[in-house]
Amino acid sequence: MKNLKTLLCILLTGSLLAASCKKSKPGAALTELEKLPPITQTGANTFGCLVDGKAWLPNGSKPQIGGPNIQVYVDPTFQGGAFYVTGHQYQGPYQTVAFGSSRCVNAGFFTTDSMFNSFDYKKTINGGTSIEFRTPENGIYRKGFFNISRYDLINGVFSGTFEVKLYKTDGSFGDTLRITNGRFDVKL
Repeated sequence: MKNLKTLLCILLTGSLLAASCKKSKPGAALTELEKLPPITQTGANTFGCLVDGKAWLPNGSKPQIGGPNIQVYVDPTFQGGAFYVTGHQYQGPYQTVAFGSSRCVNAGFFTTDSMFNSFDYKKTINGGTSIEFRTPENGIYRKGFFNISRYDLINGVFSGTFEVKLYKTDGSFGDTLRITNGRFDVKL
């Protein structure tokens, strides 16, 4: 009898625990973070971030010539080791998220407050009006980082994560722009 009570207690506890777990409903909407590609280091040719909390992914191709929506430049011999990573949205309002450094020859953590590091965001709206944050530039506040997790020229893989907060100190744009949960993984 005692074993039966113990067994029933275990089954009841297990049932309650299982019932309390949240399960994703089929067809449930993804969160903005879930819309981003996973963080990888395999050369998967992915790029994504949250811009003011909304998923931002490259899309489309360059009009008329069909260029890529992710571009990477890595040259360990130029300016002490230069790289530049750019994601483009060609569909909808044209947008660009880009960052780079002129002092990078291996994996590592880089802050945006160095004059050798840049972070840019551009959005063209209404057929020509644009919102731009280009650093380093006077009047642009920036605080953030990019972390190069794989700098592999032999296998041709360049990957990492990034995050930055930008705003124009001259008041010409107003609100702060936050780019968070950024990740890229490209084949060189």
